[in-house]
Amino acid sequence: MEKAWNAEIVNDKGFKKDLPPKLSIPQQVDNMKEKGIKFEIMSEADARRFLWDNNYYFKLKAYCKNYYKDANGRYQDLDFAYLVDLSTIDMHLRKIIIKMSLDIEHFLKVKLLQDFLLDGSEDGYEIVREFFDAHSNIRDEIIEKGESSYCAEMISGYRDKFAIWNVVEVMSFGHFVLLYEWFYAKHMHFKDNMVGLLFPVKSLRNAAAHNNCLINNMMPGHKTIEPNKKVVRFVSTVPQISAGMRDKKMTNPVIHDFVALLYVVDKIVTSPKTKEKTYQELAELFNSRLTKHKDYYTNNAILASSYIFVKKIVDFLTSGAYNTPVEQK
Repeated sequence: MEKAWNAEIVNDKGFKKDLPPKLSIPQQVDNMKEKGIKFEIMSEADARRFLWDNNYYFKLKAYCKNYYKDANGRYQDLDFAYLVDLSTIDMHLRKIIIKMSLDIEHFLKVKLLQDFLLDGSEDGYEIVREFFDAHSNIRDEIIEKGESSYCAEMISGYRDKFAIWNVVEVMSFGHFVLLYEWFYAKHMHFKDNMVGLLFPVKSLRNAAAHNNCLINNMMPGHKTIEPNKKVVRFVSTVPQISAGMRDKKMTNPVIHDFVALLYVVDKIVTSPKTKEKTYQELAELFNSRLTKHKDYYTNNAILASSYIFVKKIVDFLTSGAYNTPVEQK
């Protein structure tokens, strides 16, 4: 075995502390073998090539958290090929999450501007002035973007006269969500069912856009959240999902946020063709790619049950069984 490179740092008390060593590709494979990871489906040679050409050790080993360890700290029933498949599935999930998030952002803007046009008390400028008075940092960030971004020409042209119809084009999604909520808090006569739903959408969108691992730890109890009541009510309408399964799975942050994303797509996307295309892509992903190596997960009840839970919701939406109520103004 090659000698690992060790680094040392000195802490604030002057004592040296070892850092994790730098590992070559062969050492990475040896390290995984020591931790109980097998190379029966994918050979060690193929694994070394994969780690060099396709992915990297730190990211790939994150998916190990979906597997239990024995008393000696070695992973149980975990082959390197399982990690490769999970990383690939994660990539496909990130891509469709970004696609759905872009659709959500577009149709939220459509809805906001529709309601703005219906409100005779708004000129489009005053609400932006009020919003910037409360969030001066957002205006500053937009102006700063005007020096180098693709929106530079628009920002420089409107920097002293932003209206709601142009400012939404130069805002980050997170800042737009704040403006969206600001508008509907001010104009409560408009019905908006998105309150409380856009934060999980934003969180999942940001994680996907920054190429973060999503399904790297689906273990129960790792991290739990209080699920959104609207999303829970939606899930309660899905046949064959018991209350027990719903309560257990919807406290998982990734599952919760993904289901919230699906719910918001169904509620806010008003273009039938856009929605139909999204549902086709979801159906293909869940019925084809995610099951390509289903035999890998026969002994992993956590991953298998998580897939079954979300697939039931996807099937419910894509089958047309759930009819989105028409929004009432």
